[in-house]
Amino acid sequence: MTRETLTDRVSALASRRGVWWLLFLVCLLYSLFALDMFVTELAVQTGKQLTGDVRPRHTPSAFLLHALLGSIALLTGILQFNRTLFNFSRKIHRYTGRIYVVSIGIAGVTGMWSALFFDVPGTARVVFVLVGSWWLASTIGAWLFIRAGNVSQHRRWMTRSFAVSLFFVSFPVWVPTLQLLAPDAVAWPVGLLLAVGINALIAEWLLHRGL
Repeated sequence: MTRETLTDRVSALASRRGVWWLLFLVCLLYSLFALDMFVTELAVQTGKQLTGDVRPRHTPSAFLLHALLGSIALLTGILQFNRTLFNFSRKIHRYTGRIYVVSIGIAGVTGMWSALFFDVPGTARVVFVLVGSWWLASTIGAWLFIRAGNVSQHRRWMTRSFAVSLFFVSFPVWVPTLQLLAPDAVAWPVGLLLAVGINALIAEWLLHRGL
């Protein structure tokens, strides 16, 4: 191996680790936000005042469960792509993977159910249900492939599944931005499609490059 090739590989490895840590921090921050929302709303529903301001409106239990388990899916999902952790303990990798699959199973169903009652345009509800369906399908695909011992396809479908998981992070950016430029009837469905579509395209690009 030449010195240039070794330098390139070290640089590429450092870059991948940097991206992983960035995604980990994003997932961690979202999870802390979701946990705070869950605890605060639980206090409201049980009539117990916690420290700080408590939101007066009632949030459906199904949506709270969706948000909480979605945050767990983000954290366990990002851990699946940490090669150091994978090499350190395959058992941890398997356990966190199982938590990821179960979390998405529940979060996907509760999310699609909640979407039917969201105060958003009808087209946005349809997109939410489609995203939830693809989230479940891609995750089930990843699980079935690893059960069959097909590691290569398992990794590909885990990448697609996690790209949808990151929809939690991307759609709160796209929708409010488009609401500044267009009415809700346009901003919501287009923002949701961009949020999941760009994530999916990046995932496919990474898979194509063999990353």
